[in-house]
Formats: sequence, C-alpha cells, structure tokens
Amino acid sequence: MQIAARIGREVPQARTVVVPGAGHMANMESHALVTQALRNFLQAVALGAK
Repeated sequence: MQIAARIGREVPQARTVVVPGAGHMANMESHALVTQALRNFLQAVALGAK
C-alpha cells in the first residue's frame, strides 16, 4: 500500500482506490467496483481535457 499511496501523490491526475478484500487481481475479484472507479477516473480526465 505504501507504493500505491506514493504513486497516488506523485503522479499527476493519479488516484488511489482501495478495493477491500481484493488481492493482486482486483479487476476480477471486485469487477463492479474497479469498473466504476475506472469510469469515474476517465470521465474526470475527459472533462478536464475540454
């Protein structure tokens, strides 16, 4: 988690999303949560680009 938190702080427009109970395959273990987080991020980036 320390590396993810650091990336979230240092990479422009990055976000850290914690997926409770997920391991290394969060996109398969909690696909609905990951999909929603990705949609939210992509929408925010697209709106910021306009």
